[in-house]
Amino acid sequence: LTTLSASIKSGELYGGGMGASLSTFGGQAATGGTPLVVVRFDRPNVDYQQILYAALNQALQNRPSASFQVVAVAPTRGNAASVQIAQSTARRHAEAVMRSMTDMGVPATRVGVASTTDPSATVSEVRVFIR
Repeated sequence: LTTLSASIKSGELYGGGMGASLSTFGGQAATGGTPLVVVRFDRPNVDYQQILYAALNQALQNRPSASFQVVAVAPTRGNAASVQIAQSTARRHAEAVMRSMTDMGVPATRVGVASTTDPSATVSEVRVFIR
């Protein structure tokens, strides 16, 4: 109920849109190492599209059949409600990055979305990994 309440307060239904499956897992080991791109949402209207496009272009030149994992990373500071709100915000950011990727020509079938928390994160982040 706390998750549902936090999601409603932040303007979304739990589980996100876009028909993508949001899963939770424990950390970077499940994605295979160093992220291709890390987008930190430390201010409104973060301009990440150019960096994302260049990284995707380079990755697809090296591996034309590459798939990607977009991971919403939320900080774990504060009480349970603030953590839930941070997780919802991080998921919305991940969905926006996924939409950008599909707008750039990456088929949605080659993009997975997941979410996690990271105690070392100070702001909402989206990490993009090659699968």
